[in-house]
Amino acid sequence: MLKNRKTVKFLKFVFVLAAVVFLSPGSALADGVTDTEVLIGSTTPLSGPAAVWGIGSTKAAQIRFDEANADGGVHGRQIRFIVEDSQYQVPLAVRAVNKLIERDGVFALFAVQGTPHNLAIKDRAFSENVPLLMPFSLAESLQTPQEPLKITWGSSYYDQVRQAIRDLHETNGRDKVCIMYQDTEYGEEVLRATEDEVEALGLEIVTKAGHKPNATEFTGTMTGFKSSGCNLVVMGTVIRDTIIGYKTGRALGMEADFATTAAGVDTTVSANGTDGLYGYGVTAMPAEAQASEFFAAYKSATDDTPGFPALLGYIMADLFVEALDNAGRDLTPESLIAGFEAIRDHENPFGVETSSYSADNHRGLNTVVPMIVEGGNWVPISR
Repeated sequence: MLKNRKTVKFLKFVFVLAAVVFLSPGSALADGVTDTEVLIGSTTPLSGPAAVWGIGSTKAAQIRFDEANADGGVHGRQIRFIVEDSQYQVPLAVRAVNKLIERDGVFALFAVQGTPHNLAIKDRAFSENVPLLMPFSLAESLQTPQEPLKITWGSSYYDQVRQAIRDLHETNGRDKVCIMYQDTEYGEEVLRATEDEVEALGLEIVTKAGHKPNATEFTGTMTGFKSSGCNLVVMGTVIRDTIIGYKTGRALGMEADFATTAAGVDTTVSANGTDGLYGYGVTAMPAEAQASEFFAAYKSATDDTPGFPALLGYIMADLFVEALDNAGRDLTPESLIAGFEAIRDHENPFGVETSSYSADNHRGLNTVVPMIVEGGNWVPISR
């Protein structure tokens, strides 16, 4: 039977009172925290069209947590990570978060994937004093406004799109813009960024085309784009629609530049015949030799090569471990957030962008990294 979180709190309070003779003042523990363990949870697509992001990010995060646990944990506590499959469906994500909060009693939510999914669950989490850490979405709507129990990481899709249009206008002379975008909150952000940057630069949007997240046929869209004469296609797409949309356009003879956000920057995309595609993400992929220990650990755990989702999942988990250490032994949601705010110039194991937080900055990183697919790999572009 599903336990109400308030009932769990009451029972814990009774337990603390019964054991008060054995406890020192102020030693009552937060929900999801024991003397030997801190429990965090996530809901992410482990199946369905976005599973490549959910599986990669959570597997990599678990590797980092396993490393911390093997070293004795953080302040003597092991990190236990529960992951529920959302199938990238909002109702399933909401149900999973209710289960994680009420039945499992997690201390924090970590790397919940999807813009609409995080928007649907964040107020529920905050009402129960559960921090929302590293939402696996770079939506501006999740970063702004800053909220006391929310920690994010990375530049927004909005920032990435505006940078992409500016770069490709200034360097390649692109001035007639088409946009294909998912009919979701993510796609709407990409559309808004495109409209704002085009207006700022005095350019022209010649055609817009929205599509469902599970769409797999874009011949009509690309035929229309080609006929319109656009020379830049902004893609508010993820993995499958990025690949299919780009290859369809090229098959029809389009010579326009195509640019996607971090949501479409993955090795799955680069390895599927997308040479020439531009991507604007939050970090570059290190060479395997540069991150050999991580590559070996990931291959051992998954029998696969890590891509961008795994890279980001590991970096986010590494930041969480540092914040947990900064928070000290008396762990509460408030001390954890203070632990994040104490992070300065965090150097991740891959030698890529450093992160810093403060009381006024819960985003940590605002870098936009331009890349292009060459020879099946994402190659950073110097700007």
